[in-house]
Amino acid sequence: MPLKIVYLLVRRVLGRAVLVLRTDLAKDAELLVLRHENAVLRRHASRVRYEPARHLPRHRRALHDVIAGTAVIYSWDARAARLRFLSRG
Repeated sequence: MPLKIVYLLVRRVLGRAVLVLRTDLAKDAELLVLRHENAVLRRHASRVRYEPARHLPRHRRALHDVIAGTAVIYSWDARAARLRFLSRG
């Protein structure tokens, strides 16, 4: 755990140093790349076609609610927590 904290702190300090020491040319190049990426995404955004969601009929929805009710979800969570606790050893 302490090694992870040291790693994260060093990574953050070095990341800040890179930002401060970067030249204007590098910043301009990054802005140019990001603007190009933005333009490409805008061109393709109009072509995206989403399929409509398939709705379950009312009687199937009621069955689904019973099957995936809160008791089932809680049992899944309890089993996952138990497995996580046991795997820590």
